[in-house]
Amino acid sequence: MNFGLKGRRFIGFLVLLSFLAIITISRFKVSLELEDAEQAYYTQSWRLGYDDQPPLYTWVQKAANTIFGLSKFSLSFLRGVLYAATLAGLYFLAKKILNNDRKAQLVVLSTALVPVFADFALRRLSHTLLLCFAVVLSCLALARLKERKSIWNYVFLGICLGIGMLSKYNYVLLVAAMSIAVWFSKDLREIVLDIKIFISVIIGLLLFLPHLYWIFSSDYLHWIRESVSSKMDGKTSGSIILRPIWNTSLAFVQTASLLVLATLLLWWTKRIKWKVHGGAKWFLKLFVVQIMTLLVFFIVVDAGSVQTRWLLPLFLPYLILWIGCLSEDNGRLRQWGVFIFVLFVVFQVIRTPTEILMGIKSDNQFDYAPLSTMLREKYPEEVWVLPDVTYGGQIRLLNKERTIYTLDDFSIAANVKGSQKGVVLAKTKDCCDTIRPIDSLMQYGPEKDDVFLFEVDDVAQMSCWPHLF
Repeated sequence: MNFGLKGRRFIGFLVLLSFLAIITISRFKVSLELEDAEQAYYTQSWRLGYDDQPPLYTWVQKAANTIFGLSKFSLSFLRGVLYAATLAGLYFLAKKILNNDRKAQLVVLSTALVPVFADFALRRLSHTLLLCFAVVLSCLALARLKERKSIWNYVFLGICLGIGMLSKYNYVLLVAAMSIAVWFSKDLREIVLDIKIFISVIIGLLLFLPHLYWIFSSDYLHWIRESVSSKMDGKTSGSIILRPIWNTSLAFVQTASLLVLATLLLWWTKRIKWKVHGGAKWFLKLFVVQIMTLLVFFIVVDAGSVQTRWLLPLFLPYLILWIGCLSEDNGRLRQWGVFIFVLFVVFQVIRTPTEILMGIKSDNQFDYAPLSTMLREKYPEEVWVLPDVTYGGQIRLLNKERTIYTLDDFSIAANVKGSQKGVVLAKTKDCCDTIRPIDSLMQYGPEKDDVFLFEVDDVAQMSCWPHLF
């Protein structure tokens, strides 16, 4: 089962298949996934920052919406392009490091054995998927510099640094790993100690500087830190050191569980030789340092929760090391790899319609149209303020001509101007001090929220946003 394709044509087939799958999956959803709803809301305006994530994904998504219009297609289109680009980047990176086209193809096929990538990234992830692409590009830049330390390769690295920092803040952990690995790898040391590295640093800083200005131009750093801390504050208890180590190890096992099973199977069939490809030694050292850097970081912040999607971008490129340990006789491995890859993609495509047929409840099958209709009919002239960006994005998709606000958008203050009457939907009846709710929606939405409706005379001055006004 190889479709008669080789090399780049074969990768092109996998890339196109994944792209079309992502577009098709979106067609079966009644409402938007969480990340898509966020983008539907935030792409209403150009800003230097939006929430606790850097703004690059939203900028690119807004550009896509300008071309295609805000729709499920435009939202899935960008994710499809990034997913396909990540697969293609992995192929070229693997080919450069391993100098073996067949193994480079296996690296791409092995992504089907990373559940958080083959499932979450394919169906819903946004900023994390952009970071996957940025990390792969950054490693490719290092691989190119290992071969030739030209000015253009340093420019390429600088662009990667800027894209990475504008993708997701945990990209800084890759930069930290690179900086530390310099002391253990002669190849990396020669790259970093070259005077031309300042070209990379300057380009990266210039690209990130506008967003950095936004962070410190108001109290946004406080809200970003608070939001990130809440995500890492899990329910588990234990030692201040052992708890983060346990949570990180557990997340890593969850990320690599299928790879471990595949390794055991390949070892049992004697298809593995534990010898790292000579050209990948600097990459192996970077991998080891990356693990240690992550552990130290989660220990320092005392992470009570570590999600697999946080680890995915930083470890996805190192599938190359795993494939590099396989024996040269991998013809049947490629056939099995194609079968598993296509099987996973097909499963994801038919998953949503199958859930609908079987009556299985799913968040993306909830219909927000009745709420949208109620707001249009009863409050056609008022400003609409929704409980959070999830609600905001869902309603925005159904009312593209309107500007929507949400209570959890801490960077919205500059956008609310003038005296405007409004209607506020909140998840608490004590939202607006002495103003009592005039209506409610009990057990509403996929999360079964109790939503209360308020009328306010001036949206910009309402007490629902005490931290902004």
